[in-house]
Amino acid sequence: MTNVISSDRIVAKHFLHSGFSAILTSSYAAPNIVPYGITWDGTNVISDDQNANKHFLHSGFSAVITSSYAAPNANATGITWDGINVISAGRTAPQKHFLHSGFSAVLTSSYAAPNTFPTGITWDGINVISSDRTVAKHFLHSGFSAILTSSYASPDAVPTGITWDGTNVISAGQVVDKHFLHSGFSAVITSSYASPNAEPKGITWDGRYYIAYIPRMGATLGPFII
Repeated sequence: MTNVISSDRIVAKHFLHSGFSAILTSSYAAPNIVPYGITWDGTNVISDDQNANKHFLHSGFSAVITSSYAAPNANATGITWDGINVISAGRTAPQKHFLHSGFSAVLTSSYAAPNTFPTGITWDGINVISSDRTVAKHFLHSGFSAILTSSYASPDAVPTGITWDGTNVISAGQVVDKHFLHSGFSAVITSSYASPNAEPKGITWDGRYYIAYIPRMGATLGPFII
Protein backbone atom coordinates (compact mmCIF):
# COMPACT_ATOMS: atom_id res chain seq x y z
CA MET A 1 0.00 0.00 0.00
CA THR A 2 1.11 3.52 -0.74
CA ASN A 3 -1.94 5.59 0.07
CA VAL A 4 -3.16 8.62 1.96
CA ILE A 5 -5.25 7.92 5.06
CA SER A 6 -7.23 10.90 6.33
CA SER A 7 -9.85 11.98 8.83
CA ASP A 8 -12.71 14.45 8.65
CA ARG A 9 -14.57 16.05 11.53
CA ILE A 10 -17.87 16.88 9.78
CA VAL A 11 -18.74 13.28 8.95
CA ALA A 12 -16.56 11.80 11.77
CA LYS A 13 -14.90 9.27 9.48
CA HIS A 14 -11.51 7.88 8.51
CA PHE A 15 -10.82 7.47 4.79
CA LEU A 16 -8.46 5.29 2.77
CA HIS A 17 -7.48 6.94 -0.50
CA SER A 18 -6.08 5.39 -3.65
CA GLY A 19 -2.53 6.73 -3.59
CA PHE A 20 -2.37 10.50 -3.38
CA SER A 21 -5.81 11.20 -4.84
CA ALA A 22 -9.43 12.01 -4.03
CA ILE A 23 -10.45 8.47 -4.97
CA LEU A 24 -11.61 6.59 -1.86
CA THR A 25 -11.28 2.83 -1.56
CA SER A 26 -12.62 2.43 1.99
CA SER A 27 -13.88 4.32 5.04
CA TYR A 28 -15.28 3.71 8.51
CA ALA A 29 -16.78 5.69 11.39
CA ALA A 30 -14.19 7.32 13.65
CA PRO A 31 -14.20 6.18 17.31
CA ASN A 32 -15.81 9.43 18.47
CA ILE A 33 -17.48 12.57 17.11
CA VAL A 34 -14.47 14.93 16.82
CA PRO A 35 -11.68 12.97 15.10
CA TYR A 36 -8.47 14.92 14.58
CA GLY A 37 -5.02 13.33 14.26
CA ILE A 38 -4.36 10.07 12.43
CA THR A 39 -1.26 7.98 11.74
CA TRP A 40 -0.21 4.50 10.65
CA ASP A 41 2.17 2.20 12.56
CA GLY A 42 2.87 -0.16 9.66
CA THR A 43 -0.05 -2.42 10.51
CA ASN A 44 -2.72 -0.35 12.23
CA VAL A 45 -4.29 3.09 12.29
CA ILE A 46 -3.62 5.15 15.42
CA SER A 47 -5.97 8.10 15.89
CA ASP A 48 -7.11 10.69 18.42
CA ASP A 49 -10.36 12.45 19.18
CA GLN A 50 -10.92 15.84 20.84
CA ASN A 51 -14.34 14.96 22.26
CA ALA A 52 -13.21 11.73 23.92
CA ASN A 53 -9.72 13.19 24.53
CA LYS A 54 -8.19 9.79 23.83
CA HIS A 55 -5.69 8.05 21.61
CA PHE A 56 -6.98 4.90 19.88
CA LEU A 57 -5.24 1.87 18.43
CA HIS A 58 -7.28 0.33 15.61
CA SER A 59 -7.12 -3.16 14.19
CA GLY A 60 -5.63 -2.45 10.77
CA PHE A 61 -7.67 0.05 8.82
CA SER A 62 -10.96 -0.49 10.61
CA ALA A 63 -13.31 0.85 13.28
CA VAL A 64 -12.30 -1.99 15.63
CA ILE A 65 -10.42 -0.53 18.64
CA THR A 66 -7.92 -2.82 20.36
CA SER A 67 -6.57 -0.31 22.91
CA SER A 68 -6.90 3.31 24.03
CA TYR A 69 -5.66 5.72 26.70
CA ALA A 70 -6.27 9.31 27.82
CA ALA A 71 -4.43 11.95 25.78
CA PRO A 72 -1.92 14.11 27.72
CA ASN A 73 -3.69 17.33 26.74
CA ALA A 74 -7.34 18.33 27.06
CA ASN A 75 -7.55 19.04 23.31
CA ALA A 76 -5.80 16.28 21.40
CA THR A 77 -4.82 17.37 17.90
CA GLY A 78 -1.86 15.81 16.07
CA ILE A 79 -0.58 12.26 16.43
CA THR A 80 2.20 10.28 14.76
CA TRP A 81 4.36 7.19 15.22
CA ASP A 82 8.19 7.22 15.23
CA GLY A 83 8.53 3.48 14.65
CA ILE A 84 8.55 2.75 18.39
CA ASN A 85 6.50 5.41 20.16
CA VAL A 86 3.54 7.73 19.76
CA ILE A 87 4.33 11.43 19.40
CA SER A 88 1.35 13.71 19.98
CA ALA A 89 0.25 17.34 20.18
CA GLY A 90 -2.41 19.23 22.10
CA ARG A 91 -3.74 22.77 21.82
CA THR A 92 -4.80 23.51 25.41
CA ALA A 93 -2.27 25.64 27.32
CA PRO A 94 0.47 24.81 27.91
CA GLN A 95 0.62 23.74 24.28
CA LYS A 96 3.15 20.95 23.90
CA HIS A 97 4.47 18.09 21.82
CA PHE A 98 4.67 14.81 23.76
CA LEU A 99 6.82 11.72 23.39
CA HIS A 100 5.06 8.61 24.71
CA SER A 101 6.49 5.27 25.74
CA GLY A 102 5.21 3.04 22.95
CA PHE A 103 1.44 3.19 22.60
CA SER A 104 0.66 4.33 26.15
CA ALA A 105 -0.17 7.33 28.31
CA VAL A 106 3.33 7.19 29.83
CA LEU A 107 5.33 10.26 28.74
CA THR A 108 9.11 10.18 28.45
CA SER A 109 9.63 13.74 27.16
CA SER A 110 7.85 16.90 26.02
CA TYR A 111 8.59 20.44 24.86
CA ALA A 112 6.68 23.64 24.08
CA ALA A 113 5.00 23.70 20.67
CA PRO A 114 6.16 26.46 18.27
CA ASN A 115 2.97 28.49 18.74
CA THR A 116 -0.41 28.54 20.46
CA PHE A 117 -2.50 26.21 18.27
CA PRO A 118 -0.49 23.11 17.35
CA THR A 119 -2.38 20.91 14.92
CA GLY A 120 -0.57 18.27 12.85
CA ILE A 121 2.61 16.44 13.78
CA THR A 122 4.75 13.86 11.99
CA TRP A 123 8.19 12.23 12.09
CA ASP A 124 10.55 12.16 9.11
CA GLY A 125 12.85 9.49 10.55
CA ILE A 126 15.12 12.05 12.24
CA ASN A 127 13.04 15.13 13.07
CA VAL A 128 9.56 16.24 14.06
CA ILE A 129 7.61 18.19 11.45
CA SER A 130 4.61 20.09 12.80
CA SER A 131 1.92 22.59 11.86
CA ASP A 132 0.30 25.43 13.76
CA ARG A 133 -3.01 27.15 13.07
CA THR A 134 -2.27 30.47 14.82
CA VAL A 135 0.58 31.40 12.48
CA ALA A 136 -0.46 29.08 9.59
CA LYS A 137 2.99 27.57 9.26
CA HIS A 138 4.78 24.24 8.96
CA PHE A 139 7.88 23.76 11.12
CA LEU A 140 10.92 21.52 10.88
CA HIS A 141 12.33 20.69 14.32
CA SER A 142 15.78 19.46 15.24
CA GLY A 143 15.04 15.89 16.33
CA PHE A 144 12.40 15.72 19.04
CA SER A 145 12.91 19.23 20.41
CA ALA A 146 11.61 22.79 20.40
CA ILE A 147 14.59 23.89 18.28
CA LEU A 148 13.38 24.92 14.81
CA THR A 149 15.65 24.61 11.79
CA SER A 150 13.20 25.75 9.10
CA SER A 151 9.61 26.81 8.46
CA TYR A 152 7.32 28.02 5.67
CA ALA A 153 3.78 29.33 5.23
CA SER A 154 1.09 26.66 5.02
CA PRO A 155 -0.84 26.50 1.72
CA ASP A 156 -4.04 26.89 3.73
CA ALA A 157 -4.92 29.57 6.29
CA VAL A 158 -6.03 26.83 8.71
CA PRO A 159 -3.48 24.01 8.49
CA THR A 160 -4.54 20.79 10.14
CA GLY A 161 -2.89 17.42 9.46
CA ILE A 162 0.67 16.90 8.25
CA THR A 163 2.66 13.83 7.27
CA TRP A 164 5.85 12.77 5.46
CA ASP A 165 5.94 10.32 2.55
CA GLY A 166 9.68 9.66 2.73
CA THR A 167 10.51 12.55 0.39
CA ASN A 168 7.79 15.17 0.68
CA VAL A 169 5.41 16.79 3.13
CA ILE A 170 1.72 16.00 2.63
CA SER A 171 -0.64 18.36 4.43
CA ALA A 172 -4.31 19.20 4.92
CA GLY A 173 -6.17 22.47 5.33
CA GLN A 174 -9.76 23.24 6.20
CA VAL A 175 -10.33 26.62 4.53
CA VAL A 176 -10.02 25.36 0.95
CA ASP A 177 -10.67 21.76 2.10
CA LYS A 178 -7.76 20.18 0.27
CA HIS A 179 -4.88 17.77 0.67
CA PHE A 180 -1.55 19.10 -0.61
CA LEU A 181 1.60 17.39 -1.88
CA HIS A 182 4.66 19.56 -1.26
CA SER A 183 8.08 19.42 -2.91
CA GLY A 184 10.20 18.13 -0.04
CA PHE A 185 9.91 20.31 3.04
CA SER A 186 8.84 23.50 1.30
CA ALA A 187 5.88 25.72 0.42
CA VAL A 188 6.05 24.54 -3.22
CA ILE A 189 2.91 22.51 -4.04
CA THR A 190 3.22 19.90 -6.79
CA SER A 191 -0.29 18.45 -6.53
CA SER A 192 -3.53 18.76 -4.58
CA TYR A 193 -7.08 17.44 -4.52
CA ALA A 194 -10.35 18.10 -2.70
CA SER A 195 -10.60 16.43 0.69
CA PRO A 196 -13.43 13.91 1.23
CA ASN A 197 -15.51 16.37 3.21
CA ALA A 198 -15.66 19.94 4.52
CA GLU A 199 -13.37 19.75 7.54
CA PRO A 200 -10.23 17.67 6.89
CA LYS A 201 -8.17 17.06 10.00
CA GLY A 202 -5.57 14.31 10.25
CA ILE A 203 -3.55 12.92 7.35
CA THR A 204 -0.97 10.17 7.05
CA TRP A 205 0.79 8.09 4.39
CA ASP A 206 0.90 4.31 4.69
CA GLY A 207 3.74 3.81 2.17
CA ARG A 208 6.33 5.41 4.45
CA TYR A 209 6.74 2.14 6.34
CA TYR A 210 8.47 0.23 3.56
CA ILE A 211 11.90 1.93 3.61
CA ALA A 212 14.66 1.90 6.25
CA TYR A 213 15.03 4.93 8.46
CA ILE A 214 17.43 6.40 11.00
CA PRO A 215 15.83 5.82 14.43
CA ARG A 216 15.15 8.64 16.85
CA MET A 217 18.21 9.45 18.95
CA GLY A 218 18.50 6.97 21.81
CA ALA A 219 15.92 4.58 20.35
CA THR A 220 16.72 0.95 19.69
CA LEU A 221 16.13 -0.34 16.18
CA GLY A 222 12.48 -1.14 15.67
CA PRO A 223 10.28 -1.34 12.60
CA PHE A 224 12.10 -0.04 9.54
CA ILE A 225 10.26 3.00 8.26
CA ILE A 226 10.92 6.38 6.86
